[in-house]
Amino acid sequence: MAEIQAQNHPVKKAQTPVDVRQVMPWDVVDLSLRPFPGMWSFNPSIHFDGATWRCSLRCADYAMPNGNVIRGSHSSATQTVTRNVMVELDPDTWQPSAIYEIQEHDNYPRVASCPSVGFEDLRLFMTDTFGLQAIAASLHLDAGYESRARRSSIDRSIRRPPRKNEGENHPAEQVILSLDDEYNVTDVFPIRGNWNAKPQKNWSPFDGAHEPRFLYSIERGIVFSHEGPLTPLGPQFGPPERPQQANGRRPGASIDHMTIMRGKTTRMDAGRAAPLRFEGIRGGTQLVHLGDALESLVGPVEQGAWLGIGHEMRFQKSKKYYWHVFYVVDSAGRVLVRSQPVKFAENGIEFAAGLAVDDDRAIISFGVDDAECKIAETSLSAIFELLAQGEGELVATEAYPPQNVTLSKMRPSAITRPTATRNGATWADPTGEGDPSADATLSAQTSESTDSDS
Repeated sequence: MAEIQAQNHPVKKAQTPVDVRQVMPWDVVDLSLRPFPGMWSFNPSIHFDGATWRCSLRCADYAMPNGNVIRGSHSSATQTVTRNVMVELDPDTWQPSAIYEIQEHDNYPRVASCPSVGFEDLRLFMTDTFGLQAIAASLHLDAGYESRARRSSIDRSIRRPPRKNEGENHPAEQVILSLDDEYNVTDVFPIRGNWNAKPQKNWSPFDGAHEPRFLYSIERGIVFSHEGPLTPLGPQFGPPERPQQANGRRPGASIDHMTIMRGKTTRMDAGRAAPLRFEGIRGGTQLVHLGDALESLVGPVEQGAWLGIGHEMRFQKSKKYYWHVFYVVDSAGRVLVRSQPVKFAENGIEFAAGLAVDDDRAIISFGVDDAECKIAETSLSAIFELLAQGEGELVATEAYPPQNVTLSKMRPSAITRPTATRNGATWADPTGEGDPSADATLSAQTSESTDSDS
């Protein structure tokens, strides 16, 4: 495979985002399930394999309504916890037909004392080689561990040298999750290298490729496989700098005031610390293959173009303000066109982690204020029209051979799973032991943004 040089697109000053409802049809359904006490669900990732509509939900013991961090009634003052569920959906109503807890059945060692436990912000994708998988951010896997007996389900030949200090905390890393028929995690594959000196989050998977491919950087057009970058990374991946947070302090140096659910205010590190100043589009949803549907706009593209949604963020009055951009890349990760910025919600924090297409039907899943899950339905033709209006420019109009992503040649069949009815929804329960949380709320109609004991 020929080597593709990383693209360096200039970062532009963001335009003022417009309400997405002003530029396309936009029907929203609330999917804010609360399956675990003291936890909120957010950042859903929807996926369609041609037969089954499914959506992963991240459930965490904190939320950020109106940009203010609150903690769940069962939370710890020194640790945030994430649990995940998979929801199979009725595509006529977008209501749950089955709900599964994504249990961690892999045997990879964990960091003994980690400030953030669980796999965060899953993106679902499928490949010919490994079927349905997810990529997630993780801080809780032991980065010093690499057993000689380990045989990854992804590549048995890969061996990475262990770090010197096993069991220590480390920056966030990207991890490929292998899932069984009940969506439990059966194997994990951390993607490690010198890039891990800095936190790694929000890589965008190519959905429907022959083997795992991820868009690491939208602005620079860098594509990764499970082994590492397929494009030269350049000097920006050297020793980490000491960047400033928005408040002028180094990352990790600030303490946030957060309201605990029992009405008290305490000083502690936030579950989602104030980030660095970032400019440009950053990863959001999977990349969905469009074929030659946009050829009239971007010109012929070998192996076709891919559609994704990314986010941008800035601080307004010391609070986060997010918006989204639709964009199209070729298989080498080069941006061909991108839309004007749009807002999915009135709230400051919005985060799209899922995109699925069925004919002209386009479904987008996004989180709001780290407390709510939303499913929005629009049309692919409306997205194309928005892209055609764009920012008044095309980044590229010529075909780009060779390519880094090989297309899938098949679609998997639907999987039949046992189910059990719980609380008006259906919780998939192969053990027959029932809902793993006796007082779980599985109603899709709930729109709570705080716990009942707040």
